[in-house]
Amino acid sequence: MKSAVLGGVHYSVKDCLVLDVLDGDVPVFFVISHILSYDGIWGLAGTLAFSSQFLTHYHAYSIKRDSDWLVLMPGTELNHRALDIYRIQMTALEEEVVALRHSLPY
Repeated sequence: MKSAVLGGVHYSVKDCLVLDVLDGDVPVFFVISHILSYDGIWGLAGTLAFSSQFLTHYHAYSIKRDSDWLVLMPGTELNHRALDIYRIQMTALEEEVVALRHSLPY
């Protein structure tokens, strides 16, 4: 399925959620690839995305996606506000970034 409301929170495939904040205000993101349900148990399948740098001009974090898959229970994220991933051209390379115009959730 592409989206679901679980525990009052709307989740969609391709949503990017703040999963945790490391020391130094470095966010760890979770990117939803699949929404799973089996025998009444819900899960969010996806990958982690780690912040490599903060781009002040864009108010965004440059991210690098991990190749390993995770399945999380809905509600384990630090904040339920869905964020979008954008691609921007940085010199000769294209970067994936997550815009975060507000302060990090704790």
